[in-house]
Amino acid sequence: IVVGAGLAGLAAAITAADAGASVLVVDKHYKIGGSAMGAGGSFSAAGSRLQREKQIADSPDLHFQDANRIGKGRADPALLRLYTEQAAPTQEWLESLGIEFDAKGPRLAPEHELYKTPRTCDAKGGGPGYILALGRQLDQRIAAGKAALMAETEARRLVTRGGRITGVTVADDLGRERVLSARAVILACGGYGSNAAMVRRYNPSLASALRITSKYATGDGLRMAEAAGAA
Repeated sequence: IVVGAGLAGLAAAITAADAGASVLVVDKHYKIGGSAMGAGGSFSAAGSRLQREKQIADSPDLHFQDANRIGKGRADPALLRLYTEQAAPTQEWLESLGIEFDAKGPRLAPEHELYKTPRTCDAKGGGPGYILALGRQLDQRIAAGKAALMAETEARRLVTRGGRITGVTVADDLGRERVLSARAVILACGGYGSNAAMVRRYNPSLASALRITSKYATGDGLRMAEAAGAA
């Protein structure tokens, strides 16, 4: 079961289905997309196809150093290293699924403190461009019987047994609950920008900021994981 049909959830569902799993995607909205529908769609990768075509010298280590500098050293180094090493292969995977990146890139991105090397590429159609392509890929796997989508379904609680997560309790649009069982559950629904209490708890400096997040970004993944004992 994948909870959340945004960019992360769709990528996870497609990958799991291609690895041989039987996948059920659950989302409380009536359509896929999540927060990606309001995202710009830029993607930074060292060693991307566009960099190679323009003979821009770069490496995952330089990307790591740049990102660590911009983040003032506050990032988890293991996670940042994983991201910078896997960014280019991931971008190529996205391209193989039909996502197109603007040939004018890569660029220096003024959205944040500048990298020392142009490595930011822009997906055509922005965030919705990712969802359009990944939605088509999910549809293919649904047609092949490898996946299913359950929309307008709210995930409420993780089900545990013997110290393992064995499923999730969900509710339909009328509030009727049922338990879905699975060998594994992936939570891809942690955005909390529209949950004022969570913003005050996790990011109090933004408590009074203007919110442009999806109304569905209420931190369900964080809440369910904490209730099941996660840190």
